[in-house]
Order: sequence, then C-alpha cells, then structure tokens
Amino acid sequence: MKKILICLQIIPLLLLAASGFSQHIYTPAEERDMAKALRAGRITVESDKLLLEPNEAAALSLKLIIYPTVNQETEELQGTPTTVDLPDGTDPNVPAPYHEGKWKILQGGGTLTRIEPNNYSYTAPATAPPDKTMVISIELTPTSSTWPKMTLLQTLYFVDDQTAIVVSLPEAGFNSEKFVSQVSGGVKVPTMQGMDPRVASHISPDLQAKMAQAQAAMAQAQQSSGINLSAITSNSMMYYDAPNDLTAIKLTQLSLQMVSGRPAPKGRPGGYSCEISYKGTGLGRHPMSDKVSGTTLHTYPIPVKGCACGNNRNGEKDEAPCNGYVNIKSIENGVAKGEFAARVYNAVGKRIVKGFIHGKFTANIAK
Repeated sequence: MKKILICLQIIPLLLLAASGFSQHIYTPAEERDMAKALRAGRITVESDKLLLEPNEAAALSLKLIIYPTVNQETEELQGTPTTVDLPDGTDPNVPAPYHEGKWKILQGGGTLTRIEPNNYSYTAPATAPPDKTMVISIELTPTSSTWPKMTLLQTLYFVDDQTAIVVSLPEAGFNSEKFVSQVSGGVKVPTMQGMDPRVASHISPDLQAKMAQAQAAMAQAQQSSGINLSAITSNSMMYYDAPNDLTAIKLTQLSLQMVSGRPAPKGRPGGYSCEISYKGTGLGRHPMSDKVSGTTLHTYPIPVKGCACGNNRNGEKDEAPCNGYVNIKSIENGVAKGEFAARVYNAVGKRIVKGFIHGKFTANIAK
C-alpha cells in the first residue's frame, strides 16, 4: 500500500503557520490549502468504547480522518484512510482549523471530565437510562470566517445484553447501529434421560435402542474430535485451532436494535453475522495486529451490507488494518465472556471509508 500518498494529503495542513489559540488570519493560499485538507477528510469525535456498563469510562477525542486519493488514470484507490488528532493550536507550526467549545451530555446522564485539549473522559451512569442511550455533543468554532460552525454528536449505549455490537461507519450506512442477540444452544446429543416416563412407555424398545446407538455414536464423535457439538452449532461460539494458535469467534442471529440512539425502524432487514479471529487463546487481552487477525460484520445469507478489517495476507496492494484487540474477561463452565474493538472499512464509490466497531459477547466454547 502506498502510504506516502496519504501522508502527502496531510502536508498542506502541516505547512500552515499559526500561533496559540488566537484567531488566525489566513492568506488566500492558506485558505485554499486548509479547505482542501478539510475536504479530503472528515472531522469526527471518537470513543474508544461504544458500549458501556454501569460506571464504566470511555475516552473521547476529536480526530481528523484523511481519505486516500484515487489514481486518475486507473481509477484505483490508493491506500486506506488514516486518522490523526485534530490540531488544537498548541503547536505554533500546526494551526487549528477549529477550536473546541462546550462538551455537553444531551441525554442519558453520566459525567464528563476534561483530560486535555480535544480530549474528555465520559463515565456512564450507575443505572441504565430509560432508553439505554447516552449522547454527548461537542461544539466547534472555526478559526476562519469562511468555514461553518459545527456540532458533533457521539452516541453511546448502556449494555445489558449477552451479546451486543455497535458499528459507527456513517458513509457505509452504519449510523451508530447497535446489534444484539441472546445466546442459544445448538444441536443436543439425543438422549432418553429426563424423558417423561409416560412418554417413554409409548416408545418401542427397538426405537429406544436406535436412539441409544445414535447417542453413543454422537458422544463418541464429540469426544474423539474434542469439539462440543452443542457449542459449535449455537448462535454464539468460540473455537480454538491449536495447530495454528488461532481463535475464531462467530456471532450469528444478530438483530438491529438501535440506530443513532433511537429504536431501529420496523421493517429493516434483520439477520446479521459477526466473525472475529485473533492469535492466541485464554484469558486476557489479545491484539488484532497480525496477518491472521480480523473481523467482519455483514447481513446474511446475502452480504448486501457490511464492514470488515484485516491485514495484508497475500501481498495485496491495499490493507485494512484492524488496530484492535479482543479481551477475554472470563472463562467458566464452557462459556467465555469478553469484548473486542477494531477499525473497520468499506468501499463507497471510488474510495475506502473508515469507522469503528465495538462489541461485548458471551460465547459457548466449542474447542
């Protein structure tokens, strides 16, 4: 991937001269350069978490996403977007296109604490707000009279579902969309155990013998393979491939619950699936930074809408680095609980757009 092309887009922004937080008087050439840089990117507020439990904190910061250019001859995308901190004016050689104004909690409660310019910490309330949604607003004042004022919104969700995932990728149609599911078991090994005696008395000895044979065969196959049949066929499962030291998590039967902090419109297509892979196993934090790590979320059975990340595995020109992690918090009685977060991408027209995915899950351990 030709990362230099991304860097070249930032150069006009870095070459401008200004001082402190004072109003900067731009020359016509500077105006054109700054406007070009802003058109090539998108100012946004980012949170390191989109799902919060009681009293859990999230780090909020103002960012500038710089999009890659398109080769005018081949019309190919030249790289993936990169994210930089929004200049705050503390560096006299890097002017701030906007100054931050008020940070406010519009709904949901909680507390905001200033950390440094363009950075705040938000702590969720101790109990769920009525709609389990928290919204923070940030006012931005331009340093040039030719640019408009801006108000950014960050939607966060109070989570109490077994599995919940939030995707923020507006250009690809994911407007703080929250997907949820309840973990269900998969195929059960057939057994006569626990059957009502009144029912069992009507089952012929021949049929009972066949059921016992089927039970023994499935139990033997499960034992010899080391795979939990019920877990691997459930809608939320984790599988560890020991020879390759690779863990895969698959979450299916996800339904769209919220969009931009509001209940999802009725009639929206359901059926989403999310897959996650990373090196290693066991408790703790596992980085999603190697060539086999990745995640994808998409509709199924036909993937008409989705997003994904994954590093360059086969020498392809473009990469979509996850820059994320999977954190396994507990493993007990064949069930793992954890969370994950990563950058995600999609292609819109002739450019690649970039967003963020954050999820918390409960998964049955298949192996």
